[in-house]
Amino acid sequence: MLGVSAENGGARIRPPGGEPESSLFERFPWLYAFCRDHLFRDDTKLMANALWPAGVPAAGSSLFELGCGPGFYSRRLAGIFGQLRVVGIDRSELQLRRARYLAATDRLSNCS
Repeated sequence: MLGVSAENGGARIRPPGGEPESSLFERFPWLYAFCRDHLFRDDTKLMANALWPAGVPAAGSSLFELGCGPGFYSRRLAGIFGQLRVVGIDRSELQLRRARYLAATDRLSNCS
């Protein structure tokens, strides 16, 4: 049986009596990215309305998404609001690599 610990803010798999291994998020980043892009609900419009009730962010505004994963919302918001600088932040280099690739594929110069 595997034990689970919450070391350093993330769930880690720990074999009985052993050291923690990498998190599931790190071991299977493609699975989360697939689910986020294809299975989970898209709340981009709801988020945009909550952040900018007037309809658009002010010129020169920046948005930082903490825990961006593969950049789903960062990319969506950068695509809708070209004047907005969007920065995604995540602890997983694998997820950030995917987010950078997708932002480049979408030609989003305002998203990093």
